[in-house]
Amino acid sequence: MSSPLIGITCSTSLSARQKRRELGGESLQDHVPRTYIQAVVASGGTPLLIPLVEELAVIEWMVSRLNGILLTGGVDVNPTYYQREPHLNLGTIDSAKDRLECQLTQLALRADIPILGICRGIQMLNVAAGGTLYQDIPAERSAPVLKHMQDAPMRTLTHSVSIEPGTQLYALIRQERIRVNSHHHQAVQDLAPGFRSTAFSPDGLIEGIEHPAKPFVVGVQWHPEATYQEDMPSQQVFRGFIDAAGQQEK
Repeated sequence: MSSPLIGITCSTSLSARQKRRELGGESLQDHVPRTYIQAVVASGGTPLLIPLVEELAVIEWMVSRLNGILLTGGVDVNPTYYQREPHLNLGTIDSAKDRLECQLTQLALRADIPILGICRGIQMLNVAAGGTLYQDIPAERSAPVLKHMQDAPMRTLTHSVSIEPGTQLYALIRQERIRVNSHHHQAVQDLAPGFRSTAFSPDGLIEGIEHPAKPFVVGVQWHPEATYQEDMPSQQVFRGFIDAAGQQEK
């Protein structure tokens, strides 16, 4: 079996943001942290970076040729994509990434292409399919919450998540509780139709989702690409994704 072709979504370059709320400008660059690429390669996939294009025909062409799609982390999702007014604590948004990933995700869902969403990726997966988000966890959750934006390096596992037995995520990891890193202030609120929650943090936030009717549509709120080298659950998530992508015929 040949190595499955995995599309990895880019973000607008951090160096170009200059603390602006809305990104734009002719000199901006598309980029992907190398850890995503390394995790895909180490799991047996062939990475292909997906630039932030606007042309639907180009996006459709990519979907028709990819075996799997990796939705990467990044800045906040624009709440207009789930019909909400911006919260005062909404951070920077990346309009080009929002536009590309929403179209890409919807096309991939219709085509039954395996999808793995990481951090912001789980959020976009949920939003593109019709769900909503907490725009700022501390401000919008009345119950006590964990510190989900850790100060420690990304490779440090700072809190636990419980994984629901009987889910695809549990079948991959085969543990009911694991330790994860945490680098987000937004999270899944209302699940998209057809999706189910697969993992929770101790404060009750959704940390994992999947679509049980699809071959492989999985989202996790943590960053397994950052801990792939030394963390077995991170490796199992990526290997499951690449294995599912390898079953796609193009």
